[in-house]
Amino acid sequence: MAPVEGSTVLVTGGAGYIGSHTCLQLLAAGCKVVVVDNLDNSSEESLRRVKELIPDKADLTFHDCDILDREGLDKAFAAQKVDAVIHFAGLKAVGESVAQPMKYYSNNIVGTVKLIEVMEKHGYVPSPGTLRSVTGWLQCLFFPVPVDFPLIVPARVH
Repeated sequence: MAPVEGSTVLVTGGAGYIGSHTCLQLLAAGCKVVVVDNLDNSSEESLRRVKELIPDKADLTFHDCDILDREGLDKAFAAQKVDAVIHFAGLKAVGESVAQPMKYYSNNIVGTVKLIEVMEKHGYVPSPGTLRSVTGWLQCLFFPVPVDFPLIVPARVH
C-alpha cells in the first residue's frame, strides 16, 4: 500500500538507518512524518540529512523518546493526529540479545505493547493482521491461550 499524500505517519526508530530511509521516502511521497527515537543506536544527524535531501518537503517532527516511556509516547501522539504508525524501534544485535535477553524482551515486547496501548488510547486500534512482523509474538496478548498451548522458547531473542 502506497503512503497517502498529506497523511501523518509516526515512525518509531526513525533516526536509525532503516527508519531514516523510510522517513525520506514518506516525505518524498508528501507525508508528514513524526519520529519517535531514543537515539540509543542512532543520531539526530540522520534526520538533519533527510531534511537536507528534500528541504521543500521536510515536514518532519522529532520526539526524543523511548518506546518504554508511555508518557513520552502519549505526548508524541497528542501533538498531532497520527494516521499510521511504522514501528522500527527494536533492538537487533544477535550477540547482545544472547548476553542480555531481558533487555531485548523488555524493549521489543514490552515496548511494543506500550506503543499499542498508546495507539489505542489515541483512537488507532490495530488488528493482529496489521501487526505483520510481531503478530506471532502478540497473539498470546490478544487471544485466549488454552492451558495446553505448547510453550516455544525462541533460540534467539532479537
